[in-house]
Amino acid sequence: MKHFLILVILFVLASDASAQKPWKWMPLKGPNIGSHSAQLLVGSNGEIISVGRAGYYSTINDGISWDYHKIIPQIHSTDQDYLYSGLLISSTGEYYFYFSSSYDTTDLNVSGVYRSTDKGSTWSQIVKREIIFGIFQIANDTLLMVADLDYQYYIFESIDKGDSWTEVSPTPNGELYPIAATNKDAFFKLDPSQAYIDEVSLINKSYSRIYNGNYNDTTGLVVLNDNLILVFKNSRLIDFDGISQWDTVGRLDGIVSLINGTDNLVYALAQPDLNKLNIASSSDQGKNWSNVGSVSPYQFGDKYSFYCPNSVTLLYENDTALYLSTDRGSSWKEIGLPFDSINTALVANDGRIFTKPVDRYDPTHYVYNYFDAQLSSDKGDSWYKSEPAQVRINGIGKGINGSILAIAPDSNESWNSVWIFDTARRTQWQKRSVVQNVATNPLFATDGSKSTYLATNNYLTEPIIYRSDDNGFSWIDIEAPNTGNSIYSLDAGTDGTLYFGSYPVMYRSEDYGITWTKILPVNDIVKLLSIKTFGTSGVLLGTEGDGLLLSNDKGNSWARIDGKNFDTVTCIAMTSIGEIAAGTNRGLWLSDTTKRNWAKVLLGNFADLYIGALDVSNTDDFYVGTYGSSVWTGTRHYNSVKFSHSENPLIRISPNPASEKITVDLDLPIESTIKLELYDILGRRIALLADGIYSGENQIYFNSANLSSGIYTIILSGSKNESQKLVINR
Repeated sequence: MKHFLILVILFVLASDASAQKPWKWMPLKGPNIGSHSAQLLVGSNGEIISVGRAGYYSTINDGISWDYHKIIPQIHSTDQDYLYSGLLISSTGEYYFYFSSSYDTTDLNVSGVYRSTDKGSTWSQIVKREIIFGIFQIANDTLLMVADLDYQYYIFESIDKGDSWTEVSPTPNGELYPIAATNKDAFFKLDPSQAYIDEVSLINKSYSRIYNGNYNDTTGLVVLNDNLILVFKNSRLIDFDGISQWDTVGRLDGIVSLINGTDNLVYALAQPDLNKLNIASSSDQGKNWSNVGSVSPYQFGDKYSFYCPNSVTLLYENDTALYLSTDRGSSWKEIGLPFDSINTALVANDGRIFTKPVDRYDPTHYVYNYFDAQLSSDKGDSWYKSEPAQVRINGIGKGINGSILAIAPDSNESWNSVWIFDTARRTQWQKRSVVQNVATNPLFATDGSKSTYLATNNYLTEPIIYRSDDNGFSWIDIEAPNTGNSIYSLDAGTDGTLYFGSYPVMYRSEDYGITWTKILPVNDIVKLLSIKTFGTSGVLLGTEGDGLLLSNDKGNSWARIDGKNFDTVTCIAMTSIGEIAAGTNRGLWLSDTTKRNWAKVLLGNFADLYIGALDVSNTDDFYVGTYGSSVWTGTRHYNSVKFSHSENPLIRISPNPASEKITVDLDLPIESTIKLELYDILGRRIALLADGIYSGENQIYFNSANLSSGIYTIILSGSKNESQKLVINR
């Protein structure tokens, strides 16, 4: 009888597990929107590298897919203002990555220089310093580092690959920007506000000014053949060899950027008029130029990077995308570019994905970089700009009946334009109306069928909530209570009940914003960052510090339900059967339908990504916007991996049920590249059993002694795909 009951229980569990496949988490191809300040390199193995905030991206297939290499162990701040980072690949094969968090005291321990001696596989911190502006290599394997010491810029030198550093010279005249160095131990810099060039002699430890120009005339410099410095000045190229004065050596109309190539070539981006962006090269140190190709005008932006890694390859990036030429600039192709910070990800009823990246501050140029909203109609395989012509969207959200609403500054900056993307009727944006007060971080909410709400936070006015009962054609100011703080979260239930969260109070209205009830969900003074309603009276509340709270009576009573696995909840989503995804500042967490069991989701190799956005499709697929790894999806609807019950499966598990050691028989009729992975019922990857090229009959062993009793899944994926259930019984 006892054995019969065990068999019944196992049968029920196995049946339930078959109905609920494990979650499969996959990265989407990143929205192709550029990164403005990204540094472009080519690695030791020929991979294209785009340097990010806490690490770098690399691609070996011209941008079709990217790998992210995280170097900084943990960045606490989500604000990217005043952050400096860069990567140097030395002539002897070492990788050096520098990172600065100027005004964020929580990140001081990770600011500094990191070194890798195995082409980026492992890293160690060799310098701990708050603000570093650059590191590069000159002759004799000497490294130079520009750093801030007691609010003054200093140059440091290392001759032992970064193990020790000596001070070369302080800079007496303001900010210092490393631009170029020669093999004669000279260091030059160009100040962007003064346009002067200074030389620091590492031999004599002297500091001198060799050029004091006009900022409006002088833009930058490069070094050729140890002596020649080419400065583009009103389309005029002038040189200085350290002995004679500055002389004109050549001209090229409309120079906007200049780089060193190989084989004594110099490449220039030249824009003689608004409709052209030419690529020119010179083999005689800038005296004579020849056009070798052109880039379409729309590919040229206000911020750009230009790089030549070898004799035939050129890389060009602006605020639109990354472009590659393998024929010295004669022809170009657009390649995918990763983006690391998405704070809005929405899925429309028809499956289209809308994203909005985080706008970032560029401390070098003292400007904000504003990124376009992006749209994908093929589940992330391709993206295109999702903004009306000549309009920069500040925020997007859901309207009624599956539509997408957007808000953008009007020509009169005191007003906002409201646009609609009607997924049922239109494929283009249509302007609906205007509302007063510019919102830098607008919040949208809808009850699904009647009303849409828009919350704005303007530094000149108190927070305002508007209501529209005609899906954005007209708006009513519903006079929300003045909390003295910004509105951080907003949502509406299907019965029309409206909630918004501030700092630290929450308000509820059950009559479409006419009257309000004040709610205090927590005793601490914390921000209420996210609200998600469900059913007729259910509310989930994400806080900054007090975790995830649940109310089943419209906020009258609350209980913390996260098991204290996490403290800060940035966003929330829920499937139709009640599973909750909680985005936190330390990764993504997933609950079962009882909301009692929580599991941390491993997105690739990232356990602690800051989660910026969450949404659920009509088919219960999760879409996740992250800080550090673009957009991910979690799904149980994958057809490439089939749960096999055939007579000739590719994988067999024995024993099954098991208690300790298991053997997986892998039988592949042809040579295949595969992965064999073990997952639990919540979709967490427990172990990687095999990864590589296999053929024929193979036996793979795994010790399951540390696994708890329950249902697990072994998934074969790659050239061959299959899945089998594993039951652990103790």
